[in-house]
Amino acid sequence: MLLKRPVLQDHFTSDFFSFTTSAAAPLTAGSTFQPLVNAAGTGIRLYVTDISFAVSSIGTFFSLMDGGGLLLSTFVDPQGGDAYIPLRTPIRGTANSSLFCQFVDSGANAVVFVSGYRAP
Repeated sequence: MLLKRPVLQDHFTSDFFSFTTSAAAPLTAGSTFQPLVNAAGTGIRLYVTDISFAVSSIGTFFSLMDGGGLLLSTFVDPQGGDAYIPLRTPIRGTANSSLFCQFVDSGANAVVFVSGYRAP
């Protein structure tokens, strides 16, 4: 029995995305933003629902950005070394923009996982 729960039948697997950097070739911290997910297309936005990352032994700031500006910035503690951020409300990106990330402090190598979906 569904108890008045909506059944969503119009979502296709092609609407979902996930990206993971390679553990063999982690991102290196620096001043440039590293591309994560390509633009979805005209009028289509990327909605980020989960972010997970692991860093080396140095603490660093993590920033997530698209063509419209900064979406999320947080500090990654060197004691923990990794973090998982399940977003209760998805981060809504700018239409037709790619997704980028940056680890600011030099010496921090990182592996990043980002997932979400594409929608207008």
